[in-house]
Amino acid sequence: MRGSDDVDSEVVHHDLEHLPAAAVHLCDGVVVAANVAAVELLRPDDRGAATTDEENVVGRRLDSLLVPLDDGVELARPAVPPARARGPRHSVVEVRVGIGEDPPATHLALLLDVTAEARASSIVSLLGDSTIVLTPSGSLRWRTGQMAEARQQAGTAPGGNPLELVHPEDLPSVLDTFVRALGRPGTRFRITARTQPLGRGDSWQWDEIIGVAGLDAVGVDGLVAQISSVAPADLPDGVSARGDEFQSLTDAAPVGLIFGDFVGDAIYINPAARRMLRIDPDAGMAGRDWTERFDDASRAAMRAAVDAAVYEGEVQTHTVQVIHHDGTQSFLRVNVTPRMTDGHQAVGIISTLDDVTSEVEARAEVERLREMLDASPDYVAVFRPGEGPLYANRAMRRLVGDPDTLRSEDHAAPFDPDSGFERLNDRQGRLLQLIPEEQRERWLDGAREVLATEDSWQGEFEFQHPDGTRFPVSTLVVVRRTDDGALDWVAMLARDISELKAAEDRLRQAATHDHLTGLPNRPLFNDRLARAVARHRRTRQGLAVLFCDLDGFKEINDTFGHAVGDELLVVVAERLADIVRETDTAARVGGDEFVVVAEGVTDTEVLATMAERIIDAVSQRVMMPDGTQLRVGISVGIGVALPRNGEVEADALLSLADSAMYRAKARGGNRYRIMPLAIG
Repeated sequence: MRGSDDVDSEVVHHDLEHLPAAAVHLCDGVVVAANVAAVELLRPDDRGAATTDEENVVGRRLDSLLVPLDDGVELARPAVPPARARGPRHSVVEVRVGIGEDPPATHLALLLDVTAEARASSIVSLLGDSTIVLTPSGSLRWRTGQMAEARQQAGTAPGGNPLELVHPEDLPSVLDTFVRALGRPGTRFRITARTQPLGRGDSWQWDEIIGVAGLDAVGVDGLVAQISSVAPADLPDGVSARGDEFQSLTDAAPVGLIFGDFVGDAIYINPAARRMLRIDPDAGMAGRDWTERFDDASRAAMRAAVDAAVYEGEVQTHTVQVIHHDGTQSFLRVNVTPRMTDGHQAVGIISTLDDVTSEVEARAEVERLREMLDASPDYVAVFRPGEGPLYANRAMRRLVGDPDTLRSEDHAAPFDPDSGFERLNDRQGRLLQLIPEEQRERWLDGAREVLATEDSWQGEFEFQHPDGTRFPVSTLVVVRRTDDGALDWVAMLARDISELKAAEDRLRQAATHDHLTGLPNRPLFNDRLARAVARHRRTRQGLAVLFCDLDGFKEINDTFGHAVGDELLVVVAERLADIVRETDTAARVGGDEFVVVAEGVTDTEVLATMAERIIDAVSQRVMMPDGTQLRVGISVGIGVALPRNGEVEADALLSLADSAMYRAKARGGNRYRIMPLAIG
């Protein structure tokens, strides 16, 4: 067909005739060439008698040959708006224009006859009910004009998710129905459910959904569904009884509820879940990832949980961390439950959320406290009366565990079943095994008496290693009672006070014993003598005091020095201590003065023998470290309180022994003198 002189019409005509569809060549919107199919489609019905069909198409603007449609026809596939040809056939034409070259602006346009599709669309759009076409994944592919006008929510726009308009209680059954239908192409279904009407997100209307899946004959691989409103009176028996109770329940529930699709994206989120996730109450979340504020590890855990729920049908529980926009964080315990069909096929998930931030923080505090207690050298244990321990820190585990168990790194858990505690518990020893048996009842009696009215007790006793060795501990026991006053649990904190006791012993030793010889000093001797006199008064057992003074010690001290004199005094003290009985007290009361208290001894011969042994032992030569040999003598005075001496005074008896010693020294020394108390 001939065209404009600016275009090689013969070539264009040849090319157009070989195209399988109606096609025209345009130059600045004017048809310069058209094939037979295009002329047949476009020829106007007002052409003159003298003109041919071709002449009424070629040379005219294409838009003059088409009439825009004003009946709201929508085609299923994306396309430019269709138009109606002016020709007698009134075909609906969809024009696909290709890209041309620079001036002159030439284009190749394909003309698609979509009359049948447009006619079907127009007829369906005029139906009173709404019809939708869904893809196999559930997104909206196409809807009638009735649906477009009545429901302008996001879920009813092409590509949206209309399932977000379904009531949460009805959503599982709708999903079940759709999934079963998609599994068997050609299956027809009918279901009644509640949906949200236009602009009324807080109310619901009942709809009947009738459809079919997989219409292969017309190339539909998803679902075609017709939606019509149903009056409550026309609902099947039992359907209307569901009412809005579920909505009210989920809105008021303190537990977060989320209905999700196959990949976990939200379909419905109740107010409690929105508060936990800090989502705006009015924000649309359908089709969105509600885990977007989780930390990376928590999101990965949730994805795995959704997969396990959907594909394996397993209930999953995870505690996840949520990072909010303001930088704060919270922790949620999420239970992911699969929504199953009658055929045991998962069609989505239901997640419950519980805010456990305080619980997680409390556990963290407990863990920090446990680490602190494990780092402490004190022994800490918590137990219930009559039961095994609930907790034992590292020091306590070391104390009661055997070396094989605790040879390597200590147990990380607060209480390990393989620890020594459990073995002690098997022997019904529990913590009391730590306390030596002879101290146990005394401790229990004392603690019970205090804890009957108080919540804590402090005291000292000994701990006993499994190997039998002992060490002193200072202990604090704290109890917690139930509401009815019964003991719930007991906490024990014990501190090893071995060093403290040793220091106290050193101080006590320094206060009561001679620092050079280690013998009791004068204050301790006076105390011992007073006690011995008191016993004599009570029992009339008799009592002797031996006052000993070295002979020749001053000369040795002046000749060899005080250091040598001190060494000599130490040797004399050792020899004196070896001679006296265990029940006697030998003390150093002055520079070279020693005193012995002997209870129950009044016989003159026995006392004489004791004095002679002392003189013989002390007068033996003493070998000094430098090889020098020294010798001293000793004078012994003995004062005796006989059984008949009733009222005896300690000072009088000591003075008597002192006088007897001087009398022995006056006779040349290195001898003894015995003087009994006169009867008063």
